[in-house]
Amino acid sequence: MKRVLGILATLGIFAVLGWAGGYGYWHIRLVSAVRTLETRSGVQGGDADAVDLLEDAGCRALPYLIPAMQPGKNPFFLAEASQLLKKDLKGPLMRGDLELDARLEGWLMTPDMSPAERQRKCDEIHAWWREKGEARHSGAKWWKSDCGGI
Repeated sequence: MKRVLGILATLGIFAVLGWAGGYGYWHIRLVSAVRTLETRSGVQGGDADAVDLLEDAGCRALPYLIPAMQPGKNPFFLAEASQLLKKDLKGPLMRGDLELDARLEGWLMTPDMSPAERQRKCDEIHAWWREKGEARHSGAKWWKSDCGGI
């Protein structure tokens, strides 16, 4: 009996360490990619590696990308982030979430947009995130690039 409990405890420890390692891996990569994009976005575009990582991460990137979208930040970053938001939510869009599709089109930003317009769009994105997105897209589900819709 002791041996079985020891094996189960060992398996539990390895499972916890595996989950924590995967979470830490994605957390560090996504925080780094968002910060890189914030600082390197400009007229010629953003850092291609950071954009690729955030696209490939899918919904894993949302808990990092959405809070970073603040109206006072680099307008080129906000334009890139609004494009990435649409790409990262391709799962729900492919499943026919028409309401989200319409919202995403309205949330797209451009670098020459007025500060008031950027403020309005960022406020709408954050309100949507608090209402519908945050609960479904927790960072704890690091192994899933599509969290099953909104």
